[in-house]
Amino acid sequence: MKWAVTRISNTMEYAAAAVLMLMMLHIVIDVIAKYLFSTSIPGTLDVVANYYMVATVYLPVAFVELRGRSISVDLFYQWFPDPMKYLARVFGTAVSILFFSLLAYQTSIDAVQSFAKGEFVDGAYIVITWPARFVLPISFGLVVIVLLVRIVHELRSIEDTPLVPVDHDIETESLYEGVE
Repeated sequence: MKWAVTRISNTMEYAAAAVLMLMMLHIVIDVIAKYLFSTSIPGTLDVVANYYMVATVYLPVAFVELRGRSISVDLFYQWFPDPMKYLARVFGTAVSILFFSLLAYQTSIDAVQSFAKGEFVDGAYIVITWPARFVLPISFGLVVIVLLVRIVHELRSIEDTPLVPVDHDIETESLYEGVE
């Protein structure tokens, strides 16, 4: 399971990189056309805002989470004893699962509604936007799967986490006196 999640997350990262390259190419061609031929590619701004940007931002979220590179604040975490660090990791992962599950659920409802309406942007040119709405629930769903794999790993590693800190100092020693 972990292998499959890693593969899919990596694929999403590569897809985001490909979309980014495609966006750069699209914009460069639009700028060249604008200055050399006094015309531009129709709907460039709408396609960039509704497709390229969404894909480059949300497709790699699972990859970032899998690598443990998401934003975190560990102001007090470094001072926690090992059992408290373990509990903080499990609690943080559980809360993240709940948060991303809610995001995946709501964005999937929004995507289905957008599909049912045939959502589009009506500017100088009509750009159909409903397909891009499905990027979010897919990305958030994959993050939930990554987090589920992580919490299973954390819960399985409970045997590796000592209940009493191994390198305790004299002050901590007095806390555990008489406890056997």
